[in-house]
Amino acid sequence: MERGSGHNDKLDLWKCVAIYSVIFIHILLPGQIGVAVNCLARFAVPLFFLSAGFFSWRSPPRVLARRTVRTAGLLLFACLALLSLGCAMARHGGASMGAYLLGRFTWANAASLVLWQLFPLPYSWPLWFLAALLMIYLMWWGLTALLRSHLPHRLLAVLALGLLAVHLVLGEGRSLQGLAVDSVRIRNVWLDGLPFFLLGTWMGSQRERIEALRPGWLWLGAAAGSLLALWERNRTEFLDLHVGTVLAAVCVMAACVAGPAVKSPVLRRTACRCGRELTFYIFAFHVPIYGVMKEWSDTVPGFAWAMERSWLLPFLVAVLSTLLAIGLNGGAAWLRRRIRGGTRTCTSFRPSRGPMPWPVGWGTRTRWSISGRSMGSWRSSTGW
Repeated sequence: MERGSGHNDKLDLWKCVAIYSVIFIHILLPGQIGVAVNCLARFAVPLFFLSAGFFSWRSPPRVLARRTVRTAGLLLFACLALLSLGCAMARHGGASMGAYLLGRFTWANAASLVLWQLFPLPYSWPLWFLAALLMIYLMWWGLTALLRSHLPHRLLAVLALGLLAVHLVLGEGRSLQGLAVDSVRIRNVWLDGLPFFLLGTWMGSQRERIEALRPGWLWLGAAAGSLLALWERNRTEFLDLHVGTVLAAVCVMAACVAGPAVKSPVLRRTACRCGRELTFYIFAFHVPIYGVMKEWSDTVPGFAWAMERSWLLPFLVAVLSTLLAIGLNGGAAWLRRRIRGGTRTCTSFRPSRGPMPWPVGWGTRTRWSISGRSMGSWRSSTGW
């Protein structure tokens, strides 16, 4: 892929790496290897926020509005699915579904959702990311509409660094002093999502300068950040965001911008496609899949067998999450085609580059043409 083409294949590839890293954050491998993998995987969520911010820089309000609506719809879909899981768990435990549903809608739960992005649903903690992203899009949409082309990118960068400093002081800093750390107070839209998003917008404003950098040095920076994060974890016994984690995520994002090409066609058809189209579904449903296996392990022998094999469990959840994501993505693509008035045949529409792509998913960007005439581009809808 050349610079300026429809996809940043390298970023799509690393989104794929990031989404499977998230699984190893939530479902640990046993022993010190699991702790080390968990520490190294912490770059994943910052990378997603950086990407969202990068592709939001200079995006017009109508594009941000579309991203906001799509994010809200996807979050609603995930919440309804987890609410159904909660009802099933309530019945499995002998409780009343009516009482369970009434217990979800309280003022305390509403306050926790706004302040900390906590959902009163089972196995829903990954959804804090989507709730945070939705809130950020709403704020950025309003800011863009208000200031238009006069966004103070330097001031936003300073604000991002300040919020990250507060996050690190309340997290790693308190851990160094032997004090307790409440992860809910630091892993939220205010001290995690917003600063990385704003840092991503600053990187978007510096895109030409970043593209002029040598990717090799940036990858060395990412490796150095990962090693620093491991050292910090050994010093603090703290598993969350470290200074090295921030360095690794920023360097990975910059390296993908500076060197976007992926030469392997196999990787472009598999891992890059996963990074473009499947990340939301895997992010939202890998923990519920684990929850179903855990809650019904006493009645389903296969689940009990999997739960007893901690080395195998995260890989099994990754496979099941991927299969579910492929099915949901295909169903969403089919539904979009139905809404738009029927399926377009391959003889009617063809991409202007290469063969017919996989079903268009969330965040894809594909240029279509009729008889070689460009029909415009489908730009990244979320930055994922």
